[in-house]
Amino acid sequence: MNSELLTSIFVSVIGSGILATILTAIVTRKKLSGEVKNLNVDASQKQVQTSLELVESYKKAYDEVCTKLSKLQEDMDELSEKFNTKIEELSNENIILRNDLKNISEENVTLKLENEDMSNRITILEAQVVSLGGTPTIKSRRK
Repeated sequence: MNSELLTSIFVSVIGSGILATILTAIVTRKKLSGEVKNLNVDASQKQVQTSLELVESYKKAYDEVCTKLSKLQEDMDELSEKFNTKIEELSNENIILRNDLKNISEENVTLKLENEDMSNRITILEAQVVSLGGTPTIKSRRK
């Protein structure tokens, strides 16, 4: 074998190996690039799915809070109505009691005047009994 032939064989072997390596590197790089894109797409889809699940969870929690708030508002309205009814009842009762107190006070004044009139009448009658020569018996029983 001559040196030219050996050189050609050597160059062919080295050249074809390098060419194969370069082609393999290019193909591998494109393959890895595709896999990375797929992973990025998968990650983005998972992010979107997680975001949708969070939104749904927050919506459910919001709906529950709104329901509870509505129930509390209804309860508050009911209690307010009961409170107002009770205040009205107590106000009416207060008016009745004030009127009763006024009537009792007026009756008390009337009874005091009657009592004073009766005392004066008794005093006059006792004076008449004494003037007729008798002993007053009613005065001794009164305080």
